[in-house]
Amino acid sequence: MKAEGLKLDDAQEKQLTENIKKAKRDLRESVWRAYNKVMFLGRDNAIRTIDLGLVTSSAAENMCRFVLNHLRQIDEIVKDVSPRSLIKKLATCFQ
Repeated sequence: MKAEGLKLDDAQEKQLTENIKKAKRDLRESVWRAYNKVMFLGRDNAIRTIDLGLVTSSAAENMCRFVLNHLRQIDEIVKDVSPRSLIKKLATCFQ
């Protein structure tokens, strides 16, 4: 707006600043809501789709961390492999 030579008074400048902040926030939330599904190769070599539900930007610091946390909650990935689960998986492989 300044590039076009428009002169704004203090109230209009304040309103413009608030509207820009609101638009940025709304855009961020729209992007987070748009990414609500994750597809990956499952253990059976088939494509799996997981619905993340209604996602908001307050759920995590970034989308990648949110997806990783969700996959950990449903035991698709683990941070550390426990010896007990390793033995269990190996036992099912040799049956």
